[in-house]
Amino acid sequence: MVGKQGACYEGCRGHAEQVLELVVNESGTPEELEGRPLTIVTGKGFEDEQLAGLQEPVMVLGKCACEEALPRIRGSYKVVDELNTCGHCDNILNIALRRLKVSTFALSPVSASKVAFLLVLGKMKGLRYSFTR
Repeated sequence: MVGKQGACYEGCRGHAEQVLELVVNESGTPEELEGRPLTIVTGKGFEDEQLAGLQEPVMVLGKCACEEALPRIRGSYKVVDELNTCGHCDNILNIALRRLKVSTFALSPVSASKVAFLLVLGKMKGLRYSFTR
């Protein structure tokens, strides 16, 4: 869902599309993801009818959408994730995997044990992200 005044294709919109393409192409097929909704709201210039009847969970992505649409969305929906930054793919991916119930390991080209080792190594070096199993 993009606001009437648009969203940066080089930022939030483009990054969200790239992340979702990665999840669909690397974790299985679109049919396997059916029944696992995720509504992404980004951009600016939202009219009330655009924000009515959204399917949860809802990810509000980017500073523009968070400033304008987040208060209205929080008042109407229970399952809402907020990314008040512009275009951080790692955060988009983390939320998308959790909400779509896709394992991080499904995206990895290496074994689960190698991913676990790299996760521990990353945590030792200050990695703050968690992974969906």
